[in-house]
Amino acid sequence: MNRLLALVTTVMSLAPAPAEAGEVRVRGKLQTRLELIDQSTLDRDRAGWTHYLDIPRARLDVRWDPSNRLRLVFELDAADGFLAAGNGGNGGFAIDQMLKDCYGEFRLGKKFFLRAGHFKKPFSRLRLRSPWDLLVPERGLLDQTFVGNLHLGDLAGSGSLQHAGGYGDRDLGVMAGGRLKSLMDLRWSLGYFNALDFLSGRESGHRDVVARLEIRPIRWLSLALSASAKRFSVAASRQDFWVAMLGADAEISAGGFTLQLEAGYGDNPVLYNRAPAGQADFHLGGGKFVGGHATVAYRIEIGPDLWLTPAVMGEVLEPTTAVSGEGYRLAAALNLDFAAGPRLVLYGETTLGDPRSVSYADHSTEAQEEPLYFPTRAGLQLNLIF
Repeated sequence: MNRLLALVTTVMSLAPAPAEAGEVRVRGKLQTRLELIDQSTLDRDRAGWTHYLDIPRARLDVRWDPSNRLRLVFELDAADGFLAAGNGGNGGFAIDQMLKDCYGEFRLGKKFFLRAGHFKKPFSRLRLRSPWDLLVPERGLLDQTFVGNLHLGDLAGSGSLQHAGGYGDRDLGVMAGGRLKSLMDLRWSLGYFNALDFLSGRESGHRDVVARLEIRPIRWLSLALSASAKRFSVAASRQDFWVAMLGADAEISAGGFTLQLEAGYGDNPVLYNRAPAGQADFHLGGGKFVGGHATVAYRIEIGPDLWLTPAVMGEVLEPTTAVSGEGYRLAAALNLDFAAGPRLVLYGETTLGDPRSVSYADHSTEAQEEPLYFPTRAGLQLNLIF
């Protein structure tokens, strides 16, 4: 906690009076929910519905523009800190989970920027969009399973971490990018990232090179390609593995109508250990995954400073080619936006089919089906920015 307080104090002490050195913006952002969940969709041994109140996000962000070419950003999420601490059972904050953005950026107008620090990788339109701007509150199967996080499987006794960070998750890195408006409004980003516990300095064992190209050939159409190459290590065997993901996305926006499309294909990095008991010889055994989703929405003005936006999202995901099992998700939301900024969202979602990944018993080369559970739920969410 002392390190976190020192970091916050340092960031705040750098900011002089706005009148002298530029704009300082401090914001609080909060999401609260009341949810109903079908328990059988998370645990097949349970039945019936349950409800609970939740605060999925509670953020404080500070942005300082000391000049037209420099920007500093710092963002914490107290909700993530409490969630991780609860999972760990220590009853307090998990400090390393609180940090979201912490970076500095140098800009030459809109033509070029250079960013260094802790921030999102330039991958997936849906992942790059703020949770407060999502028309459907949850990003879905593809994002939850591969873009936002990656699991290596049960590496019992290996002494290594069992995750390798998502293909598009936040990490510590350096990224360059820019915009060429004369070339179909081309926007590009290229970054190198490594996972690092920012507060303790412990490495988690993966490196990423991520690139994104986006063009707008006509005013109402945006097209983009993303690529991510990841190298992660297994400490017990001192082995390195390369995996990759390719993504494509598009957005059509005309009048109040919006259509968002996205698809992804890549490596599912589940590992198996084929060495005898007591030894380690890991290999990739997760096969490939493929998935995609579409979201359609229409914004309607229903009164002075009041808008209603119904949205529907459909998604399909095959988590691995090593075993059979696809998931089909359908989600819908009704967004009520107020001019002052609050958004009230009534939503529901369910996943059909039988989505399955793959797992391996310790020191076994035989693939086993691993069911993936995604909730059937409905809820009411309030977004606030102040």
